[in-house]
Amino acid sequence: MSSAFSLPPYRVFAFGDSLTAGTSGYGLHPYAPYLETAINVNDEMNGREVGVQYLGLPGWTARRMLNNLDCERNGLRAAIRNMQNPTPSLVIILVGTNDMGNKFKEHEITENILKLHQVCYDEGVPRTIAIGIPPSGWQSGDADAARLAKSINSNIENFCRENPERATFHPFPFHFELDGENWDEDTLHFSQFGYQALGESLVNVVIRLLNAS
Repeated sequence: MSSAFSLPPYRVFAFGDSLTAGTSGYGLHPYAPYLETAINVNDEMNGREVGVQYLGLPGWTARRMLNNLDCERNGLRAAIRNMQNPTPSLVIILVGTNDMGNKFKEHEITENILKLHQVCYDEGVPRTIAIGIPPSGWQSGDADAARLAKSINSNIENFCRENPERATFHPFPFHFELDGENWDEDTLHFSQFGYQALGESLVNVVIRLLNAS
């Protein structure tokens, strides 16, 4: 039972494309609930509750997200503004795969991803986590795609390193493995196990950032 002196909960918001929605075969297995469950059984939060909400937009590019910031249903800025009591302490962003598929250039993809992070800061969110663009079957068979993903991730990581008080880079936590348990048959999305692994990989960094806030 909560006491009159208990601290208010933290709110974390996960935003992205189908990899945040949890697309997997005919089902949805978003990583956010796995993250929320794992955090709230962790003793390092000292009993302070953490709520993890999410919005995943299958097929969307970072550019499309920027063009729809104020859409009540799908907009990043609208979502942040609608979150009150508490407002988000942290936003986690995972985007970029669709941008690569739509043949955007490296600098365009990098800039658009960073603009999404800037929207969060402009709306008063103190910290963001940038999850690296994950590997995939496509990248494993296309050296140019693999190099592009690596370059974009390096750019985002450099931004986070230069802005450590605001941004944290989270390298994608597992490799691509054909027929591996973490991967869906389409070799682009993850299995339920994969989404769980992604969510649980974020626990320590999220706890560290929330406790430092």
